[in-house]
Amino acid sequence: GNNNPLVVIDGVQGDVGFLNQIPPTEIQSIEVLKDASATAIYGSRGASGVLIVTMKKSRSGTSIEYNANSSVDVVTRQLEMLSAAEWSREAAARGIPASSNFGADTDWFGLLTRNGTTQNHTLTLGGSSDNFSYRASLGMVLQNGIVINSDNQRFIGRIEATQKALDNKLSITMTLNGTNSQNNGSPGSIGRAAFTSNLISNAYISRPTDPVYKADGSYFTDPNLFQPLNVLAAANSIISESETNRLLGSMRINYKIISGLSAEVFGSWQKTNGTSGNYTPAISTVAAAIDQKGYASVGNNNSDYKLMDFQLNYSKDFGDHHFDAAAVYEWQAQMDSGSGSAARGFVNDLATYNNLGLGDFSKVQAGDYSSYRNQRRTVSVLGRVNYSYKDRYLLTANFRRDGATVFGANHKWGNFPSASVAWKIDQEPFMKNQNIFTVLKLRGGFGITGNQQPLNVLQ
Repeated sequence: GNNNPLVVIDGVQGDVGFLNQIPPTEIQSIEVLKDASATAIYGSRGASGVLIVTMKKSRSGTSIEYNANSSVDVVTRQLEMLSAAEWSREAAARGIPASSNFGADTDWFGLLTRNGTTQNHTLTLGGSSDNFSYRASLGMVLQNGIVINSDNQRFIGRIEATQKALDNKLSITMTLNGTNSQNNGSPGSIGRAAFTSNLISNAYISRPTDPVYKADGSYFTDPNLFQPLNVLAAANSIISESETNRLLGSMRINYKIISGLSAEVFGSWQKTNGTSGNYTPAISTVAAAIDQKGYASVGNNNSDYKLMDFQLNYSKDFGDHHFDAAAVYEWQAQMDSGSGSAARGFVNDLATYNNLGLGDFSKVQAGDYSSYRNQRRTVSVLGRVNYSYKDRYLLTANFRRDGATVFGANHKWGNFPSASVAWKIDQEPFMKNQNIFTVLKLRGGFGITGNQQPLNVLQ
């Protein structure tokens, strides 16, 4: 199943990757909902918890802000490795032939890694008047990974504008967010066994007595080993690139009908396009690439998420009593699609993954070509009631009903009730003169949640 939390940014729902679409310095607050009574209002998507992210709003007047920070990423702990002399002594004690000792003293982990760096830059413009406010930001995140030849660049643009009218009875807020992310990563899978599946694991098991290069300048490997690998050759020659573009637009319209009663319409649309390319040449010393004379693959994935939300809100105070209620109708549509292709047997490495047609089609294998398309739609109704007395004793009750196309034929609808009670002990008169607690609250609740994300209907 999918155990990642649901992320909600100013009302827009998404997965954990949604957090990469916003400049970190533009986040005002993050609220974590964990217990069932709180997450049940998100029904069949709330089982793994919910992160509520609130973005910064414009202050009165005009403002220009620039934020920058940088950090260095260091490997603070690593396995203690044998030196060449220690390895030779241990090898001799275990009867390993002297022919396995090539006389070098190589720190493979040191060659493969470096100190990583991260830079964050954000420029923000904002302004506000009686009836109009806006906030626009441009962000850039530059990262150099700890493994050599790995880096990530992310560029983020965001603008939010709010217009009020009809004596502030009507409020319209529009948001547009765009992200471009480019990643050059170290290869994720280069060996058949779990302990050889990445470069770091291979660096730890490489012999310190092996040299990096042969006398002719080519990368060294010991042909007597099973699936020998030169980790520096792999890190320097394997190409693993990806690029993701995301665009998000949302609109919120709120109208105050009478005192205490308002209606709201909210809609959002997210589109994501991702491409990836990988090429493992024979020079990488990866056994499979040597056997196949190079291996290349390309892939693309697309997603389209739409959400519409219609809501009625009522709020009223009766002396020391406060009451509010909401009725919500929600519609969601989600589509994910993608395809992938692979080829092997290249005459040279010039085109890398950019021309799979140069591969040897007589070496096509099952799984070299694939595609998928998943679609789902969800319709939900929600009722919520909150009551408080003197802002000390709190009661909340919710009921949500979800219908989804990915649910079973005989169980198309799910019910998700929740309720909670709370007591703000720190607000009691007998707590006024104590200095131990600034906030003391007792809370109990019950709720039913669900997780529909692992369910797919293939089209």
